[in-house]
Amino acid sequence: MEARFPPLYSSSVSGIAEDYDRNFPAIRPDALAGFPSLFIHGSEDPLMPIDAVAALIRSQAPVRLIRVEGAGHFAAASHAADVWRPIADFVGDGS
Repeated sequence: MEARFPPLYSSSVSGIAEDYDRNFPAIRPDALAGFPSLFIHGSEDPLMPIDAVAALIRSQAPVRLIRVEGAGHFAAASHAADVWRPIADFVGDGS
């Protein structure tokens, strides 16, 4: 395990890599066309830089990208309020 990964990552990096290798080829930007989409991404994600996410979704509409400052790959664990509130708002809960 490389030192750049905090302890939170250590138990799941191999699982993330397996999921990515298995699932990512099936995720194509054209599959999102016409569907409202929300991407929430950590500014410090060592596995998928936010610029790569922005490039992936740039041609899609309507799409919204929320940058969670200081969050890594597990933004929902480290910055819960910054992740879950926008999701609730996006799906219409908003309370």
